[in-house]
Amino acid sequence: MKQILFTAAALLFAAPVLSEAQTSGPEKDRQVQTGAANTFRQTIRGRVTDNDGISPLPGASVIIVGSNPVIGAAADANGYFRIDNVPVGKQTLKVSYIGFGEKIIPNVQVNSGRQTELNLKLQESIAGTEEVTVTAKRKGGDTGNEMAAVSGRSFSPDETRRYAGALNDPSRMASTYAGVSGDASGNNDIIVRGNSPRGMLWRMEGVEIPNPNHFANEGSSGGPINIINPNVLGNSAFYTGAFPAAYGNALSGVFDLGLRSGNNKKNEFVLQAGTIGIEAGAEGPLKAGSDASYVANYRYSSLALFSAAGLDIAGEAVPEFQDATFKVRVPTKNAGVFTLYGIGGISNVKDSDTDPNGIKRSKFVGNYGFWASGLKHLYFLNANTFTETNLAYSGTYMGNNESERLNGPEDVFTPTYSAGNTYSNYRLNSYINHKFNARNRMEAGLTYSLLGYRIKMDDYDRDLETRYNVYDRSGTAALFQPYANWQFRPTDALTLNAGMHLMHFSLSGQTAAEPRLGLSWQQSEKHTFSLGSGLHSRLDPVSTYFSRVSPSDSNNIGGAAEPNRKLRTSRAFHQVLGHQWFMGGNLSLKTELYYQYIFDVPVGTGSDAYFSTINATNAGYNTLLVNKGKGRNFGADFTLERSFADNMYLTLTQSVYRSQFQNPGSEWQSTRYDQNFVTNVIGGKEWKLKSSANKQRTLMVNLRALVSGGIRYSPVNLEKSRAAGTSRYDDDKYLSQQAPVNTRFDMAIGLRTNRAKTTQTLKLDIYNVLNAAPVSEEYYSSYEDKIKKSTGLGILPNLSYRFEF
Repeated sequence: MKQILFTAAALLFAAPVLSEAQTSGPEKDRQVQTGAANTFRQTIRGRVTDNDGISPLPGASVIIVGSNPVIGAAADANGYFRIDNVPVGKQTLKVSYIGFGEKIIPNVQVNSGRQTELNLKLQESIAGTEEVTVTAKRKGGDTGNEMAAVSGRSFSPDETRRYAGALNDPSRMASTYAGVSGDASGNNDIIVRGNSPRGMLWRMEGVEIPNPNHFANEGSSGGPINIINPNVLGNSAFYTGAFPAAYGNALSGVFDLGLRSGNNKKNEFVLQAGTIGIEAGAEGPLKAGSDASYVANYRYSSLALFSAAGLDIAGEAVPEFQDATFKVRVPTKNAGVFTLYGIGGISNVKDSDTDPNGIKRSKFVGNYGFWASGLKHLYFLNANTFTETNLAYSGTYMGNNESERLNGPEDVFTPTYSAGNTYSNYRLNSYINHKFNARNRMEAGLTYSLLGYRIKMDDYDRDLETRYNVYDRSGTAALFQPYANWQFRPTDALTLNAGMHLMHFSLSGQTAAEPRLGLSWQQSEKHTFSLGSGLHSRLDPVSTYFSRVSPSDSNNIGGAAEPNRKLRTSRAFHQVLGHQWFMGGNLSLKTELYYQYIFDVPVGTGSDAYFSTINATNAGYNTLLVNKGKGRNFGADFTLERSFADNMYLTLTQSVYRSQFQNPGSEWQSTRYDQNFVTNVIGGKEWKLKSSANKQRTLMVNLRALVSGGIRYSPVNLEKSRAAGTSRYDDDKYLSQQAPVNTRFDMAIGLRTNRAKTTQTLKLDIYNVLNAAPVSEEYYSSYEDKIKKSTGLGILPNLSYRFEF
């Protein structure tokens, strides 16, 4: 997979690159100038709701702070508002409603190319008529989930585009958050507080989805290129621990994605072009005069276009991919709101390995597919009660084939590995939310998943020089997940969330009860304290339960047996204590202390007793596993943020932690992801350039500096590797080595041009400016008969052009 990224890097040097370029950096715009002749204008529209995001607040006031005369609007009977003639640039909104806390929304980016749509939420006051001012924060802010007390934050599509080095990828953007680090190999896997990336849960529109990445390995949560496109991404949330009761089948973190609704009043379009991909997007009303809308986006790999044109500037390993996303929203008068959505992608790659003498040694072919779609229905039973039901279908396909020249003629290749796995998942998710009063709210629901699988994998036993079947199965398994959560707010300053999540998996017969607790206390305008605690677990990939043991493995118990059939899931007890200090002057400091105890971890036995799935990144454990392992992660996360003001922003995140595991009979030792520390400095500034009567230009510069401890890896045993002709590791020194400190600098420079009815953005985003690729592991090169180091992604310049109209 690393080769795919290096291939992309080579192409990016040679031609313009796709990437979304719109940034929303800072701009001092507290006082709106309404009389300037060359000020372009646009519409801000959206909806104001209760904090559940569903119940409308008719009559709510939304105004542009500092406008003179005042520019604003009142929400209609369904909570919708529209503010016309808003000057282009950064604007600050104030939202208020009698009996609810006032909210300030700073730095709303308004462009002339398309209307700005916002979904605004207000918290009901316990006193009924009090107004409590709450300032929305870009970092460490409200997740949009009122049941979440700790370790969560919301993010917008603008942030995905803005952050240097994010490359328009939500996963890479999340690696800038406190407690999160990226994968050393260059993929966008997410390591949360020392946990394996396997522990991540992806959700879209409220339902679990498979790993949404092109070229993704089975069981992983990342890949080289994300299928999620910021063009259709709505406000979303990311959690790093102690999740609310609604989230199940998650061990380390949660990515809860929302797709935005299209503009139901006006047709709008976006075009992008670059080397990684060319794409087009459209949105608008389904029918003139109706509230129904659509949004759609399609992307095709320009890498494949270069290859088809005969431009062999990347060698043999040319990755090809395409993906598409859509959402259709249809509100009705009496039957509720219906939403149809879907996302899908296909990708393939061919690669080969040639030794220094020019002899081809191995060949690889990979084909991948991903899809997720659903029909969602929202219905109000009364003013305080609503239900939401989601029927979804998702799945993945992975087909890989490898062959090697094993000491034979140059043109004879022996098949050494093949896999063809298809997973088709049907999910029914339904919940009911009832507000008893301003103090008490209850949410209860269930998810029933029918997990279909058709899996086959063959591997090669190098000791016996023979192929063997690892698994060959088809069928279905059921996952049943009911949950309930109660929220109690004795005062405006104090919120208690208590819940329970249950998970029953038919394949293993395991039932897990997972209690959750969250507490938030706003002690004063400057200080907020929070507490979170709960049990969590995540299923292993289905193939794990059917894996057979290698014939030459000392743990082999008959070859045809499935020793892991009743394997239980790993479980984790999360505890988090947090504090947020609003220091004044746009400055805030957020601190979280955490401890995670992980138990029932599947680990190896016999000659594989060193192995623990806590260190794995994907599936493929063809060994006997037992639930006797342990793990623990503990540390502190700090986020010091200077939010947008005076045309700039600056954020410092610091994480210090330990991540350890213990197998039966062994001492505690570092996991693969025990990097010890991660430091990020993220900042940016905008300058308004000289404008004319027909255009306004803004120059944007964004920077990121990353310093982190190295990943852990096992040393290669040279003598065993020579005998086997491939890498063999010293199991007695499992993960005993640590790579050097990783230092990386990213930079993004963009120019946004607003004209009367269009917005154009040109941006250069350079990942790893100093080309300082980190070490991820070591391996034995049989061609050179020596041990070498694998390194991650080097410098990757990403030039993009975006046109909105």
